Amino acid sequence: MSRPTTLPSPWREMAEEAKGVAKLAAALGVGVSTVRSWGAGTRTPGKIVQGVVNEWARQHGCRAPWKEKKGANR
Repeated sequence: MSRPTTLPSPWREMAEEAKGVAKLAAALGVGVSTVRSWGAGTRTPGKIVQGVVNEWARQHGCRAPWKEKKGANR
């Protein structure tokens, strides 16, 4: 049995959608400890990675974990 998900929202919902933290990490191309660090707020990736993660969340019907500035250039 896998370890229970203790991530805060919206990370918890993203992990549930991916069928686990390990599968979410694999989908994002990072390690499980990185996902847990991002969820805990102890580490924050750069803007490009934030955009990729936010887009994954949107594509899977989850709330984006980071807010994007209005009118940001892409």
